[in-house]
Amino acid sequence: VVAIANPAKPEDGEQDILDRILVDTINESHVLLRNDRELAIGGGYLQVGGVTSPSNLIEKVNCDAGKKLMEAAAQVAPLAMDGATLSHTNQGDRPIPRDGYPAVGFIRPGMYAIVTHSGVTLGPMLGDLAATELCSQSDTCIDLLEPYRPSRFDLS
Repeated sequence: VVAIANPAKPEDGEQDILDRILVDTINESHVLLRNDRELAIGGGYLQVGGVTSPSNLIEKVNCDAGKKLMEAAAQVAPLAMDGATLSHTNQGDRPIPRDGYPAVGFIRPGMYAIVTHSGVTLGPMLGDLAATELCSQSDTCIDLLEPYRPSRFDLS
């Protein structure tokens, strides 16, 4: 869940109070002033590998999610949150392969997929490797990707 808030407007000539993402790993929140001048406020813990069951994700979402995220963000960035008002919340599901590791390759002829929880960190490398496999004139397979092929799952 991400809460979107409208910050108080800076006085004429004043700079925005927040110029980078702030992360609080203890209270599990982060806040960022986007280019459109809205505050994006997220929560939850960082997960490295492994899986999270959908029931755990649904359990954490409730009607007070936006309010709770705003309260947590006020602890991380009190000056930025002073006078901010909640606009709305968005919820999205994050694809996580069953075993927690990336799935990269052909699902069937003509359909190539990359699914990973670590899209921000692995995205550039996986994109380059996938482009090499997809754009080569021969049937190039990157050995590094073999343990991560979707074929390791029962796709029927």
